[in-house]
Amino acid sequence: MAVVDELLYAFERGDVAKMDTLLSDDFNLRIEHYGDDEADVSWQHSANKMEFYILLERLSKEVFSKGTQILSLETTLLADGWTLSKFKQKFFYAVRNREVFGETWILAHEKDNRLDYFREIATPVVNVE
Repeated sequence: MAVVDELLYAFERGDVAKMDTLLSDDFNLRIEHYGDDEADVSWQHSANKMEFYILLERLSKEVFSKGTQILSLETTLLADGWTLSKFKQKFFYAVRNREVFGETWILAHEKDNRLDYFREIATPVVNVE
């Protein structure tokens, strides 16, 4: 299993201790939202592991206040530690005050079994009917 998969499953479980073992000190993350003008996402980036934990706390409160459920996760191993993942999830989206389905694409890089780069492109969420 790719390190990015382990990270996402740890996030689903709320297992911060496990997440810590999967991240390099210079872990660099950015989440971008394609076609979603509902929320200010300018804060969804971090340049290192310490900044990531600040971001994670805010994500947990403002976006994933009731956690998330992974519906599917498909990761393709590329070359030299790079991976590309298609990730589908269901979660309570506080911005809309309702459950939604989300689909994202993640480009990640791992070195020495730790992630050092993570770029997520989230597509617009769809309300659960």
